[in-house]
Amino acid sequence: MTPPPDPGPHPSDRLRGLPLMVCVQVSLHAASTGMRIVGPLLLLRAGAPAWQVGLLLACFGLGPVAFAWPVGRLVDRRGYRPAATAVLVLSAVAGVLAVLATALDGAARLALLCAAGMAGGGAANAGMVVAQRTAARMASDPARLRG
Repeated sequence: MTPPPDPGPHPSDRLRGLPLMVCVQVSLHAASTGMRIVGPLLLLRAGAPAWQVGLLLACFGLGPVAFAWPVGRLVDRRGYRPAATAVLVLSAVAGVLAVLATALDGAARLALLCAAGMAGGGAANAGMVVAQRTAARMASDPARLRG
């Protein structure tokens, strides 16, 4: 008598990391949104012209363009953990740059806020790429990807 075939990993084993992925993504999005609101207010309060505020807001959109493909390739090559670590480090760098910007004035403040905007926007978007690619790999069969 032959033993029954191995069914593979239990579906609950595949979804073990899902709650952590959701919490990380919510945190990244909250940090990015907070910087997107506070950064322009900081510039406006300091009397910065409108073009500087527009430049800062554009940097939040430029970051995702710069980081999405490299992070997607990193997930494909090395898996979830290295990519998630890179995203969290990028988000922490964005926070540090934003805090440093509050201590400076003029062009230095604008430069740090723009760098923080690119890093924060890029981290939030890259975190979404990591979560989506990892969740797609958790699917046990192609039919689950469509559902």
